[in-house]
Amino acid sequence: MSVVSCLLPYPLAVPHETEADIIGLDLMAKAGFNPEDAVALWRNMAAASGGSGPQFLSSHPVPDTRIRTLQQNMPEASSQYTQRRAQGALPNCRKP
Repeated sequence: MSVVSCLLPYPLAVPHETEADIIGLDLMAKAGFNPEDAVALWRNMAAASGGSGPQFLSSHPVPDTRIRTLQQNMPEASSQYTQRRAQGALPNCRKP
């Protein structure tokens, strides 16, 4: 592994992570979980991390970028969640 590869993030990691966020949002809505909870999670992660560095130095999207992406994809996820709720097929998970 070269010094450059250690210092610079993998160039395709951010798009892959973004794709995974969108797929995860879709899957959670289809499974009957409220997709708005994904935004709340990333707000909590941002608060807990105390801030992040510049996006270009990261191999993952910064929390603000993740939140914007989730919000942009929320209409479709919310529609899927609403359909799932109408079917009465929500998960029965208890919060610890």
